[in-house]
Amino acid sequence: MGCYAFSRNPVYLGFVGIHLSAAILLGSTAGVLATPVLIALISALHIEIEEAAMHSLFGREWETYSNKTGRWL
Repeated sequence: MGCYAFSRNPVYLGFVGIHLSAAILLGSTAGVLATPVLIALISALHIEIEEAAMHSLFGREWETYSNKTGRWL
């Protein structure tokens, strides 16, 4: 399962990690403070929609996977 064994959304996790790393590297307080907003937006606008689709496609198999694997970690 690779990275999907640790996170249901490794691409979004990586994106947030790059954003936060760049903000810290550049000394951007606003960038660091924007990270929770970015996480909330990704969750609401992408992850929840994608996970609803996955649930309707895979049913119990998705429920089992999502119960044992964290959304972010």
